[in-house]
Amino acid sequence: MNIDIQSILKSPIFNKLLKQSKFVLGKKGRILSVVAQLLSKVNRHKSIATLGTEAIGKFKLLASLVYHFAKGNYITIQTQSILIVVGVILYFISPIDLIPDFLPAVGYLDDLTLMAWLFSTIGSELDTFESWKKQYTKAETIDYLDLKH
Repeated sequence: MNIDIQSILKSPIFNKLLKQSKFVLGKKGRILSVVAQLLSKVNRHKSIATLGTEAIGKFKLLASLVYHFAKGNYITIQTQSILIVVGVILYFISPIDLIPDFLPAVGYLDDLTLMAWLFSTIGSELDTFESWKKQYTKAETIDYLDLKH
């Protein structure tokens, strides 16, 4: 089965979820719940795990991006990009979409096609975030007791 990205992007389901992303981003509790659902789905489904550690790492990077954006730690992303990220995550965690997830073997084709499109569309912004995250993590994990002489 061949999935056309334009069919997904123009689908009423995706457009509804894209509009819903503004609502979700407006409340920190909602966005953190969405991040938790994304990570849970990635960890729970064997078909996603077969994609390998690189793909799972990208999913986790998206979750981290949204988490840090929601917390106000990272704001160096275009508004339209973060709305698209959240819309795609909402689509991914939704069991009912263009191809319902419960269908064996093909249920995730649309989700994964949309994720691949997202990674290629905002790849440079994800790279920027990943660099920021590495620096942020280093700064955050400094043991200040070690700095005393």
